[in-house]
Amino acid sequence: MANRTNERRRMGRRTAGVTASFLLAAAWSAAPTEARADDILVFQQQLGLGADTAGQEAETLLEGLGHTVTLVASTTPVLPDLAPFDTVYFTQAAVMSADTQNAILAALAADKGVYVSGESSPTFDPFCNSSIQNLFNQALLQPVQLGSSSNAANALTFNATAGGNISTTPNTLTSFTASGAGRVFGAISAKNTLLQDASNIKAGGVFPPEDLDKMSGCAIVVMDLDWWTPAGGTAAAREAVAENFQTFLNGCADSDDDGVSDPQETTSATGTNDPDSDDDGLCDGYGTGNGTCIPGDGVYEDFDGDTMIDPLDPDDDNDGVPTSFEAPLEVMYPNIDGDDAPTWEDLDSDGDGYADMIEGENDYNMNGIPAIVEIGDFPMPCDDDSDCGGPQSGMVCDDALALCTEGCRGQGGNGCPTGETCTSTDNTIGDCIPDGTGGGGTGGSGPSGSGSAAGGTTSVTAVTSTSATGAGEDDGGGDDGCSCRSGGTGSGPKAALVALGLALLLGRRASSRKK
Repeated sequence: MANRTNERRRMGRRTAGVTASFLLAAAWSAAPTEARADDILVFQQQLGLGADTAGQEAETLLEGLGHTVTLVASTTPVLPDLAPFDTVYFTQAAVMSADTQNAILAALAADKGVYVSGESSPTFDPFCNSSIQNLFNQALLQPVQLGSSSNAANALTFNATAGGNISTTPNTLTSFTASGAGRVFGAISAKNTLLQDASNIKAGGVFPPEDLDKMSGCAIVVMDLDWWTPAGGTAAAREAVAENFQTFLNGCADSDDDGVSDPQETTSATGTNDPDSDDDGLCDGYGTGNGTCIPGDGVYEDFDGDTMIDPLDPDDDNDGVPTSFEAPLEVMYPNIDGDDAPTWEDLDSDGDGYADMIEGENDYNMNGIPAIVEIGDFPMPCDDDSDCGGPQSGMVCDDALALCTEGCRGQGGNGCPTGETCTSTDNTIGDCIPDGTGGGGTGGSGPSGSGSAAGGTTSVTAVTSTSATGAGEDDGGGDDGCSCRSGGTGSGPKAALVALGLALLLGRRASSRKK
């Protein structure tokens, strides 16, 4: 447990932008409904403008809910390491330094929850709101405007449809009465609206993980609404708000930890209990699925524009190579071409001039590294199958591309190595599959013999290793660089590739939020 630093200074009522009174109408419950004790940091820079007691009040409320709270509050507080904490509350913020902003961004990327309170008056925009604005500009997919204007309305309403069920779980929050609240405005959606008045002027925002830019945490920002100061509200009312906020911040209603909240998963038709809805190795969002998948791109992404969001698309960039093949390659061979595009969103992953669609799932030089991520592993030009190896090489000439590719023909061209059967029964290109696992249909043409055989089972080799055992066939190609495949048992199936990629990534990153 982190050391507790309590520097309590009770300095009288603040004269600008202070919450005047509370009126919370709800079905309150004072005790936490979840059997969970969180490690919480409450951080406050006391501004010397009045009753700088928000940090102490937050500590009291959160400890009353059974959580372990570390309070750091002074006129010049030092931000501790955020790693040990589940959530962090900035109950009163002056100008945030670049180091503090970066620490908060790192916390959001590490699956933590962050609460930030700004100021209401435009006078304080240069004082604190500008740095908070900069923080959220970096954190959000769609930044919102903070500050710059006061909200004269006193009666504010909690948005019942706010993201992550924050207004309804575990307590139902309905209204809040303040004086001179600040604004959160601009292109803020209904989902991201926490509080608003009768004219739909917003005073607080809530952001589940899918609304953050490649982060899996969750955030709340309010403008000068001090929930924690007992200015007329009952202890039970304030405790209910604190409980809802903490429940959201330490989970965002994300049951499968995939970086997408449950309400959004319902909207997007992804699974609330399935972190990888299309089983391609990428999580539905930028979470880790509790160690089951690689952080993905999110439910708002449709990279190839095919009207299918990436978490439900088996080929995110529509290059003919499944995302399930490309995702683990990005982990093992990151950013090969230096363009910062992940393999599953890169039409030429190694930048060698041969599109991934052409190189397919092949490994032409037989060194265990797929051609799409190996510069210099090119497909061989050809006029017919004889240019690509011997009669049983499992390599054929793709007529449309005039390039050698893995595959076979049922007749009139190269067939499969011993122990494998071609899925094609005529002169079209099929796939070589182990004897007894299917076959007998007509394969489709393409760089990898794509297309399922009618009446049979098509299997595509992901990576063929040079450690294969068994008797090999002479490719008949001399030293022309066009390789054959060894017969017998290979050691590079797609399943192993995916497993290795996941193991490498998940060994580097562990989820830090859910307990």
